Amino acid sequence: MEPEHPKQRCSAIARELAEPLYATAPNSQAWVLLEQPGAWGPDALSESSIDPEVGAEITRLSKANDFRIMLIRRSAGRSSNNSQGCYLARAAQGETWMERLELPGTVNLLDIDFEVLKSATAPGLGEPADPLWAVCTHGRRDPCCAEHGRKVIRITAETGDESFVQGLWESSHQGGHRFAANLALFPHGLFYGQVEPEDAHTIVEAYRDGRLVLDGYRGRSGFDAVTQAADYLVRRQDSFIGIDDLVPQGKMDLGEGLYGVTFDGPSGLVNIQVQVSEGPMRPESCNKPKLTPVRLYRQVEVEPDIAPVGFPTV
Repeated sequence: MEPEHPKQRCSAIARELAEPLYATAPNSQAWVLLEQPGAWGPDALSESSIDPEVGAEITRLSKANDFRIMLIRRSAGRSSNNSQGCYLARAAQGETWMERLELPGTVNLLDIDFEVLKSATAPGLGEPADPLWAVCTHGRRDPCCAEHGRKVIRITAETGDESFVQGLWESSHQGGHRFAANLALFPHGLFYGQVEPEDAHTIVEAYRDGRLVLDGYRGRSGFDAVTQAADYLVRRQDSFIGIDDLVPQGKMDLGEGLYGVTFDGPSGLVNIQVQVSEGPMRPESCNKPKLTPVRLYRQVEVEPDIAPVGFPTV
């Protein structure tokens, strides 16, 4: 089914098409989360109070060192302790850590040896950091993030749960505007979409307890898209909800869009075959009206045998 109204919001189209959320998390095993208050333009690094030359150099370093950078800020009216910091997070399974560095000035970002983001253990550049959760509110990038993300921030900040609120941040673009509101949890790099205010607290509570909520789960950033799909499909059928219940052991391209993925699970090895295909056309975001196809992932075979999961009609 093609969208009938090209000017319809991208998030409304995604919901109308029942576009699957799983296997849509951005793929990166390393993250830099930079505290940056104030307004963000469409390109947050080059269109904020960050020196444009510094922003350009950080962008270059992120590509050279294979990490992703996201700006974060406290919501209006919340104190940021009058200090600026930078979180370094490793989101690879079995190598998960996060540290916070105090930054006297944004230019000091360029003094960081970002090679440490490839380290399996915390490098000790800063202080160990508690987990945090960030909701994308980057409205200048896509209006859906402003509409849905700020609603989640506004309502969840009133929960009265101080530990929840302390870990809550607004973020710049997370990827997947059409799935707003988007929620990311670090250091594990877990991503959720179409999050309603009443969902956010439940997701965070499960995360703090080492568990996943599968409804709305987009995937783990340390996994590529096919592995994210396989991980979700196995979890959905066998009720594996521990964050590290499934450990990828390998992926094989079987040709013609078919992949085999092996996990080490709580009961031993699990092998799953996933068929990748294209679904209906839709815009990736409100600001990218060009239509591209939905990617669909269908469970073909699992050993030990698990009944196939039901797929949304699109």
